[in-house]
Amino acid sequence: MRNHILSFIIILLLAIFKVEEVRASSTMNYYSITTFEGLPSNTVSAIKKDASGFIWFGTKVGLCRFDGCEVKTYPLLSEDDIWSIEELDNDTLLLGTVSGLKYFSRKANSTVKLDIPSTIVKSIRKTAESQFLVGTEAGLYLVNNHIPRQIFLETGLSSCNHITSIIREDKNIYWFSTADGLGKIDIRTMKPEIYRMPEDISNSNFFICLTRVGNHIYLGSFNKGIFSFDMSGKKFAKVNGFEHNLIMTIDGQDNQLFVGTNGQGLKVLSLEDGSIEVISHKEKARNSISSNTITAFLYDNGIRWIGTQFGGISYTPRIGAKFSYYSKNDFYSTDYRVRSFYMFPNGDKLIGTRTGLFFVREKTGEVRSYSLGNHSSSLRSDIVVFINRIQDNILIGTYGGGVHIFDEKTLSLKDFSQEELFLYGCIFSIVEDMKGNLWFASQSGLYQSTPDGHILKKYDTMNSVLTTNAILSLHVDSMNRLWIGSKFGLLLLDIATGKMRADCFSTPIKNEIKYIMEDSRNDMWVCTDNGLFRVGKDLVVHEHFTTDNLLPDNQVPCIQEDSHGIYWIATQKEIVRYNPVEKQHYTYQRQDGLSGLEFNNSVSVSNDTIIWWVNEGGDIHFNPEY
Repeated sequence: MRNHILSFIIILLLAIFKVEEVRASSTMNYYSITTFEGLPSNTVSAIKKDASGFIWFGTKVGLCRFDGCEVKTYPLLSEDDIWSIEELDNDTLLLGTVSGLKYFSRKANSTVKLDIPSTIVKSIRKTAESQFLVGTEAGLYLVNNHIPRQIFLETGLSSCNHITSIIREDKNIYWFSTADGLGKIDIRTMKPEIYRMPEDISNSNFFICLTRVGNHIYLGSFNKGIFSFDMSGKKFAKVNGFEHNLIMTIDGQDNQLFVGTNGQGLKVLSLEDGSIEVISHKEKARNSISSNTITAFLYDNGIRWIGTQFGGISYTPRIGAKFSYYSKNDFYSTDYRVRSFYMFPNGDKLIGTRTGLFFVREKTGEVRSYSLGNHSSSLRSDIVVFINRIQDNILIGTYGGGVHIFDEKTLSLKDFSQEELFLYGCIFSIVEDMKGNLWFASQSGLYQSTPDGHILKKYDTMNSVLTTNAILSLHVDSMNRLWIGSKFGLLLLDIATGKMRADCFSTPIKNEIKYIMEDSRNDMWVCTDNGLFRVGKDLVVHEHFTTDNLLPDNQVPCIQEDSHGIYWIATQKEIVRYNPVEKQHYTYQRQDGLSGLEFNNSVSVSNDTIIWWVNEGGDIHFNPEY
């Protein structure tokens, strides 16, 4: 008796371990695109990547296009519930909807409806120029030059005329799943074949979707799980681990099956060892998928695009992308709109946001917050726009609350000076000149002070060539000249003589100046709302980068040069890696791990290699060495 009990316990434990193996959750981070980012609906039934690299989403209330940064909607199609998308040519998308099939011209932004029986179009597959197969709930059609021809499958009343998905074997052979069997057709002869499972495998042949891996077709069923079909032996077999799952979508890539279920998330089956990874939505868990009902899936060069019901799109960053959002224990920078950042040599961090200042002790995870609501913190404004060590002090510049000094020993804030500017001013940038004096870019002009905060001079529209008092950025170059970025242009101040000029550049730069950097070649890089300028030390403007030649957007908040002479250019929502020697560039977008939110005017480097950007979606860091 004892042996029987022991055997039962062992079997039970093995079963539990097997279940745990199947239910092991993914550690991969997922990000979301929802109606908040511009989707017309959070129910997504179709995903398609076109030849130009755009990702198209078919939703419950229309079509939209994702360019890697923003979502574009098409009001013309706002009443269409789109279930399938296929690209016919460089202009036309084929859209399968609840009420039929439409040709959509991307150039003309117009649609034409195909005259076939009004029914849900679940799948479309291009077969040749101007020719494609259409799978509907009321039959299979071959359309050639807008003329549909119905392909009769058994009798007209047979359930196999309910076509759910179509895949391609070669240019002539196509396979399709139906509500009653697996279909095959050679479009040269137009003679279909239907294959069904024997009763000893399953009593249902209602297939929702299919995919091909090697010599096997894998079919997702209505409520019986997954089955495989040997294309050579024409035999079915059950795939373990998916019993009683309602399969919504299936795709095969890299010897894996990606299986979208109704209610149990995305399951990834290894065809090598049979293990199953479960990717599911978890309440209060960060970076999990947005819904457990998976309605569409696309695997694109390492990126998983997951369409869900009620949760929009979930996606993984591109494999190889190293952009990360800073977090420590229960502190997540993604919860804040970050405006400024400073890292201590020991790794501790100061993070300035629109809702206050945070100190994070890296070793212990201790977090201290400073805000206007917390009177003991001494912070006079919650908008912290500047943090940097200048001389022996860490200076904190705020919008409307002047300047503070952060005391590293007591972790407290104290006033920099009792001058009115430093108590209530809007301070955007602080730099030190070669004599040790400080310069302040403010909303009310340019100020020079002693190291202890005694104001020596003020430049504004009343006493200088400034055309605005809004000074946004400053940089002291290697020749001890002060570069001044204002709301309406770039100026240069000879610190020794006090002479300020705006007409000294070969080409005047009259745009809003957001950031200024001197590179290892002593060239100056000027970031503006009209692109990026490279200015030589002779003040000649040598290059102007815009959307015409390099940038995805003309708003350039900041730039950083790495140790290899590569430039990292932040635009409004993207980052461009630019190699000036090879004249090559790459643009990183949301699918590379960025948030899709706007960058602010601050960038820094830690440990000689790691670049940190401040962003409305958090504190982003990246190591170019990997």
